[in-house]
Amino acid sequence: MILHIMPDSVFTDFVIDKLDKLDAGNHEFIINSIHNELKFTKNRNIQIYNTKKLLSKDFIASLASYSAVVFHSLSSIPLKRLVMKVSLDVKFVWLGWGGDYYETIPQLKRTLYEQQTLKLMSSLTSLKEKVKKAIKALIPNYDIEVEEIYKRVNYFGPVLYDEYKLLEEIFAPVHTKYIPFSYGQLENDLTQGIEYLEINGENILLGNSATFSNNHLEIIELLKNLDLGDRKVIVPLNYGNKEYAREIISFGNNKIKNNFYPLSEFMDKEKYHKLLSGCSICIMNHKRQQSLGNIVSVLYLGSKLFLNKENIVYRFLKREGAVIFSIEDLNTKSISVKLTKNEIELNRSILMKHWSEEVVNEKYRSFVNLLK
Repeated sequence: MILHIMPDSVFTDFVIDKLDKLDAGNHEFIINSIHNELKFTKNRNIQIYNTKKLLSKDFIASLASYSAVVFHSLSSIPLKRLVMKVSLDVKFVWLGWGGDYYETIPQLKRTLYEQQTLKLMSSLTSLKEKVKKAIKALIPNYDIEVEEIYKRVNYFGPVLYDEYKLLEEIFAPVHTKYIPFSYGQLENDLTQGIEYLEINGENILLGNSATFSNNHLEIIELLKNLDLGDRKVIVPLNYGNKEYAREIISFGNNKIKNNFYPLSEFMDKEKYHKLLSGCSICIMNHKRQQSLGNIVSVLYLGSKLFLNKENIVYRFLKREGAVIFSIEDLNTKSISVKLTKNEIELNRSILMKHWSEEVVNEKYRSFVNLLK
């Protein structure tokens, strides 16, 4: 039996349904939550544990009975403590999410933000937060270094294989092995609702959330010097840091005025997909792997994608031969020329190579076979 410890997220049901379909009866699922009511998870083939129960002696002792324990994200301090408390005989798998390591490994964190964004970040960090951070730094063993976790787990499965190589390079080769996994597939998931849509407008999608790692300020500054015509620059700011969202809205209204179109309210999928189909351009200025689901969706739809060259996703897609562009390629001419049908089909074929249902099913089979 394989135990999965998961957050309540938009990905949870996909994972449970996939494992129930491909390897029924061999998996147990625990949602780590302080509430009994879940926001995203609909599947009821689960148990809900709070932190106290997860760190209890009885639960820790019970882990030895599983062939493997899988952590879907390891960003919370209690879960890290759980990993370090358990006997070395227990086989651990860490399915890494970007927030687990990009924000916590110093070599990565200091590369995430551009200069204007860094200044804004500093100005929005309250004195209370700064004091809190300083106090935590003085408490011995308050948090556990990512390197300790990486060396303790048996398998590491980040979103992209390139990220496994990245951490291996930072921490030097250790016994931790790569394990394949996926939190989505094209058919009936990532492309659901856009399969039959085509690009029918010339608007620009900028970023995916109200988070500093989007580096919005630098792109807005760049766009103000281009001839945008009557294009809308659509900026999703409906989740993330509210203070940051307010600053971006003020900055965008000031710099590109009527072209700026922030999304501050949540909208249903159908409405959002219609909005996406009006965007022939998508700009993501993250320097880290982030919003891969959105990137896959807009590429499949046929948008022209501009990524930061420092983003591992840019290097991955370029290596695969995808027709994508860098932030340095942004100019009035480049945003006026749409992808050709052949270029769109090429991009779709690359996505199918990595995220088709058949490929994802094979990843899950390999995952299960490695752990058995």
